Amino acid sequence: MRAGSQTTLPFSVEKVRFPSSKRKLSEADDSDNCKLPNAPTPLPALKKKVVHQDNPNSSESCQPSVSTDYSPAKHPLESFFSALDICWNFHISINTKPTFQLLQSKVSSSIKLSFHLSHLAQILTIWPEAYRLRPCISQYQGRRVATYELQSSSQKALDANTSRLQEFHRRLVRYLEIHPQTQDIPETQLPPLPKLNQNNPGTPSLTELLHLKKTASPTKETVCCQEKEEGESDKHNNSTQDSSSFEKQVESSVTPVASKSSLQLKSHSTSSVATKKENPAQLSLRQSSLFDRVRKKQQVAEAKKIEISKKDPVLQKLSSEKVSLVRIIDLIFVQLSTWPSRRSFSMTELVSSIQKSLSCNMSLNECIDMVQLLASTLPSWCSIHHLGNVQVVTFTRMVQGKPYLRSQIVSELNQKIRE
Repeated sequence: MRAGSQTTLPFSVEKVRFPSSKRKLSEADDSDNCKLPNAPTPLPALKKKVVHQDNPNSSESCQPSVSTDYSPAKHPLESFFSALDICWNFHISINTKPTFQLLQSKVSSSIKLSFHLSHLAQILTIWPEAYRLRPCISQYQGRRVATYELQSSSQKALDANTSRLQEFHRRLVRYLEIHPQTQDIPETQLPPLPKLNQNNPGTPSLTELLHLKKTASPTKETVCCQEKEEGESDKHNNSTQDSSSFEKQVESSVTPVASKSSLQLKSHSTSSVATKKENPAQLSLRQSSLFDRVRKKQQVAEAKKIEISKKDPVLQKLSSEKVSLVRIIDLIFVQLSTWPSRRSFSMTELVSSIQKSLSCNMSLNECIDMVQLLASTLPSWCSIHHLGNVQVVTFTRMVQGKPYLRSQIVSELNQKIRE
């Protein structure tokens, strides 16, 4: 064959064209076949296991039954109750009135959920003896508010092994077992709140009424009676003007006499009410008698102190140090509220906190003597124990299921001094 000559083939070659969709599918198939064996594959989502029935003859064999085995979740009322009980115990320990407005803000901030009165009603539905509600009017953020005060109930104290939260959990579980179909726990009926007199600003308060009673004098009452009698006489005269002239003359002759008698009676009443002027001699006698009474009371008090010192020198010291002991009781309550989970403190820790809080300078031995005197006077509340070389002071927080209040301790101290 020469160069540049054309050859003829016995067959013809043509281009085969495929549509774009088929070309993409073929490229995808090739890419899938070329995958590496160790390439990471996405994990499928976890699905609930489907359990089929073994009986093929039943009509419900084709329908799968899903097994739902979930662990029981914590009910929101439990978190509300635990936070409420902690805040309530704190306010009782610092001797403040635990009202609902104070507890609502504390509970909501502690568990990051809004605590309302409906939740408290549901808690009382589960455990009616948990709290006792007393309607009252308190001062909250500079205004008077009608609210409830949460008080401790008069039920028996719980066992030492069970706490209030465990008791509430047990009652809640029992309630849900008895009422399994209830979606929402019903709210118990709360006592009615007291009404505020804000809508009636014209109504006088108790102090205003007492002030009005003190300032009201009997002369004003006599003047009012005079005005009433004069008005009645005027009405009587006006009603009799239409009668005959003879009746008018008779009435005119009678009315002056009546008016004179009424004036005489009024003057007599005012003279009886008027205060009598006392002589300076009487005033001096009254003053001297008052001074004699004061001297007698002082003599009796001094005689009692002498008798106390003769009987017991400890009580004499207690009566002389009464003010500082009350001050130390206040400081101890501050210490207990600062550490709500502790009942015992070392003597050095307690004495150092007392010395820092007191304005007057007291030595270490004086503070220790005051604590020992307090322990010997009130052994039911304060007691001292020895752990080796360390003195430990233990305080009682609860008595018969109720918190030991400051007012009870001060009353016991005063009673001990009087005895």
